[in-house]
This record gives sequence, structure tokens and C-alpha cells, in this order.
Amino acid sequence: MTIGHGELPFKHGLSMRLRMNDLKALNVSHGGDMEKVVKEVMAAAFIERNTILIMRRAPFMSCAGSWEFPGGKLEAGETHEDCLARELREELGIEAEIGEFLTENRHEYDFGTVHLCVYRVLSWRGEIRLTVHDGMRWVPIAELAEFSGLLPADIPVARDLAAMLEHCKLS
Repeated sequence: MTIGHGELPFKHGLSMRLRMNDLKALNVSHGGDMEKVVKEVMAAAFIERNTILIMRRAPFMSCAGSWEFPGGKLEAGETHEDCLARELREELGIEAEIGEFLTENRHEYDFGTVHLCVYRVLSWRGEIRLTVHDGMRWVPIAELAEFSGLLPADIPVARDLAAMLEHCKLS
């Protein structure tokens, strides 16, 4: 049986024709594959004395044990900076002043694409508490891209930050 685009097979060789909007609602792309989700994620660059803060994902999280920049997913209606300030308040218990945009990366995972946007944290108030992470570490920026367990989406960002440091764009 040959099935054209926009048709779904049923018992006894019958098929049902669907509009492309119906396929999108079913999360099916034009070729019949599942559409990939794009997650907009804001990340914080806490930089002190040529080191940067990374966090280890707790056992109850996806990618448990991996290291990442603190931050989280953009919600509808938020600016990047507002999202990052909210995530740092929720996940680390601090009030942060978000500075300039530094770099970004898109990475394909099995579940979809992560679009990671990194902003510098200029200052913060409060003591960092671990709520969704089970570890934190200050790592020399020049060594970050080689740090064992760093999430794949974060590695190109680490390289960008090291290049910025080398060219005196981070201090």
C-alpha cells in the first residue's frame, strides 16, 4: 500500500487524508518524523578572577551528574534577562543583576534543540543555595571546555568564553 504525504493508514487498507495543520497538531512533520522541540534556555556566566561557576545536575534531573551553567527555560512574555533573573532566584536563591549578552549556541539533542543564550552576571545578593543541583564548582575559564561532564550544548560556549578571555573581552 502506498501512502501519500498527509495520509494515515488504517485497517483494511483505508487511509484518512489530513491537512498539514492537523499533522502539526499531532506533532508530526511533513516527512512523518516527530517534530523536534526548540527549548530557549538562558544561562548565567558568573565570572570571578578568570573562573566561572558551573552546577552539577541532581539525580532527579535529566542528564543527572552532568555539569552546566546555571539558568533555565524562557517562559512566554519574558525577556532573556528577566528569565535569567527569575531562574537564579528560583534555583540558587539569589537576586542577580544581569549584564550583557556574551554568546549563544544551538545544540541538537535526542529530544530536540537547545538554543542556549549566555549573559554575564554583574553582581548578586544572597548566598547561593543548591535547590535543583547537587554540586557547584568554580572552574578556570581556560579549562572549562575540557571539563569532564560538561553538557554538550555548553562546550562551544565554554570555548567562546575562553577566546573572549584570551582577547581581554572578559575580566
